[in-house]
Formats: sequence, C-alpha cells, structure tokens
Amino acid sequence: MGINPITCPQCSRLILPESGDGCSVCAKTRRVDPRAETDVPEITEPRARVRSTPPAPEVLPPNPPGLVLSHLLGRGGVGAVYLARDVETKRQVAVKLLHVPGDSGAVGRLQVEVETLASLTHPNVVTVFAAKLQQNPPHYTMEFASPGTLSRFVAARGPLAPRDAAKLIQDVAHGTHAANQAQIIHRDIKPGNVLLQFKNGTADSSAPVDLATLQLADVEPKLSDFGLAKQLDRTVSFTQNTGVLGTPGFMAPEQVTGASVVEAAADVYGLGATLYYALTGQAPFEEPELHKIVGQIEHVEPTRIRIVRPEISVDLEAIVHKCLEKEPSARYATAEELAADLGRFLEGKPVLAKPLTPLRRARKAVLRNRGSLAGAALLVCALVGVFALGISLSTWPPVAGAPLPPSPDSIEYIEAQLAARQPVTLVKDSGKPVWHKWVLDSAEFVPDKANAPCAFSTRDLSMLDLCRDTMVDRYRIRAELSQADVIRTPDGRTRDPGGHEIGLYFGRQTALGDNDWRSQVAFLIKFTEFSRPTPPGFPPPGQEAARLVHVCVPKSPTVSPLPRYMGSASVPFTQANQTPGPWRTIEVDVTPAGIAARWIRPDNTEAQFRPLPIAEVQTKYSKPHEELNNLIPDNGIKYPAWNARGAIGVWGYRSVVAVRNVTLTPLP
Repeated sequence: MGINPITCPQCSRLILPESGDGCSVCAKTRRVDPRAETDVPEITEPRARVRSTPPAPEVLPPNPPGLVLSHLLGRGGVGAVYLARDVETKRQVAVKLLHVPGDSGAVGRLQVEVETLASLTHPNVVTVFAAKLQQNPPHYTMEFASPGTLSRFVAARGPLAPRDAAKLIQDVAHGTHAANQAQIIHRDIKPGNVLLQFKNGTADSSAPVDLATLQLADVEPKLSDFGLAKQLDRTVSFTQNTGVLGTPGFMAPEQVTGASVVEAAADVYGLGATLYYALTGQAPFEEPELHKIVGQIEHVEPTRIRIVRPEISVDLEAIVHKCLEKEPSARYATAEELAADLGRFLEGKPVLAKPLTPLRRARKAVLRNRGSLAGAALLVCALVGVFALGISLSTWPPVAGAPLPPSPDSIEYIEAQLAARQPVTLVKDSGKPVWHKWVLDSAEFVPDKANAPCAFSTRDLSMLDLCRDTMVDRYRIRAELSQADVIRTPDGRTRDPGGHEIGLYFGRQTALGDNDWRSQVAFLIKFTEFSRPTPPGFPPPGQEAARLVHVCVPKSPTVSPLPRYMGSASVPFTQANQTPGPWRTIEVDVTPAGIAARWIRPDNTEAQFRPLPIAEVQTKYSKPHEELNNLIPDNGIKYPAWNARGAIGVWGYRSVVAVRNVTLTPLP
C-alpha cells in the first residue's frame, strides 16, 4: 500500500512522500523528536543522502506562561501539540501551539476548535482545561492521554480483534453523535484523532506507556482535534479557502469533491474508515499521489474487509462498508445509528447493514456509472424480472449483461442460507465443492485417480476450505471422507515413507506475524488407514485411533509448514490398511458450550470423542507455538481467540482425499 500525503507544518501545503527535501514553498522538512507521535511517516531526505551524524536535538518553542514544555507529541496542519506541566496545578497536560502565531486565520481556527470542545461534555470527547488565545503564543491546554492515539496503538500491536475494534468505534460514535447533536461536524475523524485514555484518569507522569502490554479494556477512546470542525449554525468558517479539508484516505467523497454541504454523514464515513483501519491496519484508500487517492474515493469501492482478513464476520464487514457508501444517504443516518448496529454485532444479534453480495456490488457499480443508459436499463430489467414477474432468485433466467443474483452454487448463497439458519450442502454426493479455497499449498483435483467425484491429491500438506464463515456459532458438521490413496514411490508399488493422513477441520483462522510469517489455526479430526512401520526393537502399536486435536501450522515464504498438534480426544477404529479406504463419517457439534464430536461407524452406531468444554477450547486455541518460538523467536505471530465462525474444510497430508456429503446445519 502507498502512503497518505501530508501537509507542511509551516504553510499547510501538500507534501508528497517523493518530495524528499520537503515543502517546495517554504523549504521546510518535517522533523520531529523520536518520542513524538505522528499520524503519517516523517518526511526526510532520501536514504542515499542521510548523513552519519546524529540528528539535532529537539528545539522546543518558548514556554507559554504558566507551562513548562517537555517534548513534542504530534503535529497538525496549523499547530503542534506538546506535553507540558502546568506550574500551578502540577499536572501533565497537552498544549496546542500554532506554527505561525501571527496568522489571524490560524488563530481563528484555534478559537473555533476551543469553542467547539468547550461546548461538549462527553466521556468520549477530549476535555479542554484552559484557553489563552490572546497571549503570545496563542494556545490552549487539554487532557493528556499517555497511551497515545489509535494509530500509534495499531502501528505497535497490529490490527485489533474484531470485537475490540467494534467496541472502541462504538464509543467514538457516541462522542461523535454528541458533537453532531450540538450542530458540530468534525470532518477529520481518523485513527490519529482518536486518543486512548486510561479509564481511571491520566497519571501525573510523562513516562511512556508500554503498548506491548496495554489492554484495551483499561482505556477509553476520546475524539480529539476539532480543528476542521464546522458548526452548522455559524456563518463564518475559518476552514474555508484552504483546499480539500480533511486527511486523504479517511475523507468522505463529498469532502474530496468540495461539496457545498458537508453534514453528519461525513463523520459516519470517517468512523467507518477508522474502523476499517482498526481491523486491517490500513486506510480504505492509500495512494502517494493526491489526484489518485481522490479519484479512488470518488469512484472505487474499497477492498472488502474479508479479503484482507477472511476471519472477519460478514455482519461486521457489512457495518464497515455501509459507513463507506459513496452516497451519504446510503450510510447510517447518524453516528448513533452506527453505534447501535455495532451494539447488535457485539450482542450477537442481527445487524441492519446488508451483506455485500455479488448482486449488491454489481448494482452499486451500475449506479455509480448511471451515465451509461445501457447499464441502467439492464438493472431495471433485472429488478422488473425479479419483483414484477415473481421469479425466484435461484431460477431467474440470465439477462444478457445484467448482474446475476447469487446462485445456489455460490458462497454468497451459502452464507445467506446460514444467516437465515437454514442447512446447506457444501459438497454433494457427486461433483466438486459448491465453493472452495486452497489454504497453504494448492493441491490438484483428481476424480479419476480416486474413483470418486470429488477428490484431491496433495504431495505435502494442504487445507481445502469449503465454507469461509459459518454465520452462526451453533452448528453441526457432517462429512464423509475416504483415504483413496497415498503418495507412493516413483514405481507406484509401495507407499512413500512418512506419514499419510486426512481429516476435517473447523474454526480455522489465520494468525499474522512479522517478516511474512503466518499460521493456520484450527481444530481437526484426523485419521489414516495405514499403520506406521514399527522401528526395530519397539513393541507393535496398539489399535489406531481417529484423533480430535488442535492444530497450528505456521509458515513463511522461506520455511515450509510446521504443523503442531495438541492432542485432545481420540476414538479407536480398525484401519483398512489398503486403498481406497472405506468411507468414514464424522459429525461435529460446535456450540458456545464447547465441541462434541462423533465417529459414525458403518453400522450407524456412534463412538463419542471426549467432549471439549469451551474453557479448554479457548485455552488450546490461543496457545503459542512454543517450538517455533524457540527456533525462530522473532516470528511475531499473534494467535487469535477461538471463533466458532471460522472456516470449515478438508485436511490432506501426502494422500489422495475423497470427500462427499458434507453438510452444515445451524443448531437452535
């Protein structure tokens, strides 16, 4: 991804990252103290011209009366914020000073910001302590949030867990709604303007907070920096005539196009863009050139959240993208409505936002290009065909060039059915899966080799997703698997040395790390039809068992998958010791109480695996890969919490795997 443009701290003109010498107007470069926090990277000279001498120490401006400045916290377009000590009260405060104290326009903007903040009393809006706009330099003081901003937290720790991100932005939305109710539009909501403050108040210390151990449960977000805020009942605005107002990448389309009316819907967009960042670590749009990013904001849909992080639920994705609609009327009407929908998500209730189905995406594309009469006509024909003639979506005949609704053989149809708590078939008794995605290394479908309609061959380890999101956290999986063959020696006569196994996994998520490390995490029921050879001097093994295990498979671009199993439960069975093996039936119930699995014998009797209570499931799922950490300590993989709605699929290791009759049924 590219880097957002920033503005010169002296003259507020746009500086692009390729402008290595800084602003071409006032020849200022943006240099800050290493402790300072900024929303975007510092602009410095290109690496080839960096000198070996250490940087000059930070030069602080003169102390305002009654304050002792400590160090820079961050810079904005017209001012900088410093940590300071109030001599009279002895407390640590943040003080905002203008870059150019004599700039009457900047002083006016500062006055508007102070008046705006002073008029708001809300736990999720930063508190102003005092304003001295007639002194030299003009300034005001506000509460100091020692943990810093959301952008700093995400930069240090990576994207947030979905529930953490949703709760945090829900709180910010409450504060935003309070401002909007006071006829104030913020117009610059972004991660750098969301402060994280300790719930028990800020300690009287300038010591840095250890972000590695900071718990989001201990802080509350506060909306700050109302420098671009617009009061709807004011006739004078000090933010006019300065070009595009806001931060590229987080601005609503009506802001980048310079619309004469910018209302609360722009703040809803900013909240959605900030939630997008909290979940992915990037803005919805990131380009180094202003004209490109403006064009994207106007005409391009942001990358779907679930493409960046497939484990994000469809409901939360729908909420984010409803905020990011191009048309203000298509977003939530107020920030409070957004907060309410996030509350529904957090409580596990149905949300109002609609999922991004292919039909909705196609319809949005047509509407964005409604200058094309042909496209609009096709859309009208499609709607008339569906609603006026009463033809069901599953049997609606194609109209040439028109966007089609989800077919029964699509992942969108599967997810819609599951969301409606209807059972679905992921693999039928014949044919390939309804939907699939290879995880780890791709394998090869080989129905002829297995004498089965759906079979794949893998020379190493492969995972085949059949459903990316179960949509519910109570469900039953039933699948029939057969170890149709194993990897053999080149002459094809004997089994290749080493293990061979197949299985069914569920709850799969991807854990990200540093240096392109990532790990697949899931629960798995695995088995093999062949006993391993007994080494000389060892007793023969007992009866083989199917095993319910927690599996963790880390890998990097240069290191092959390193699976690790944590044994949980097992069921003995009689191996075939030949291929193709018989069809084996597995059934798994996943509920908030835990995991209950069964091995269905050929006579339809059941062998129960030991049930796994939810506490055991959660503990094992999040356990780090200790062997990998000892071998490669800097992998940085952060293992997620258990999520019942993770992906479901088929596991194959050095085998030919045949699969049929895979069903997923939501439970009451």
